[in-house]
Amino acid sequence: MVKSRKLTNKTCVICSSSYVSKRSDSKYCSRSCSDKGCNRVRFKPIICSGCGKEFVAKRSGRVRYCTKKCGHIYRNKTRYGKWVAYRYGVSPECRQEMERLQGGVCYLCGETNKNGKRLFVDHNHETGQVRNLLCTRCNAGIGMFDENISLIEKAADYLRNWSKKESMELKNATVGK
Repeated sequence: MVKSRKLTNKTCVICSSSYVSKRSDSKYCSRSCSDKGCNRVRFKPIICSGCGKEFVAKRSGRVRYCTKKCGHIYRNKTRYGKWVAYRYGVSPECRQEMERLQGGVCYLCGETNKNGKRLFVDHNHETGQVRNLLCTRCNAGIGMFDENISLIEKAADYLRNWSKKESMELKNATVGK
């Protein structure tokens, strides 16, 4: 059988208000009085790991970001940087330098990503050697051809031949009129 604790009337040592407690060792009527009595601040100012601004946390526990949005942005940046470093052996600083040297555009087509995403680290799938940064389209295009140079050259010849045929057909169609 479990002993039931008796409710006792107590007086808070901080604010002198009376309260009812089941605990024999309680001294405080509330959490805020307890924080004052223990000389601790419940929610002290914290520096946001994302943007560097100072903010006061609204909950206890490990709070590192001032807003959810700030947390998502910061975590995505650091996670991607760590992943690129792990996967390709390229540090975030090295990747930023590559992007600066390329002017923030794709190495092949010279454009930025249309969807606003970052450029991809292109690498040789056999050796793992990092080549350059590519946009989504160029990276996917090379991937679709399985990095097979002869297949890419065939595709280029195919497109060249068709553009010649079209121009010849257009000339013949205008000459026949």
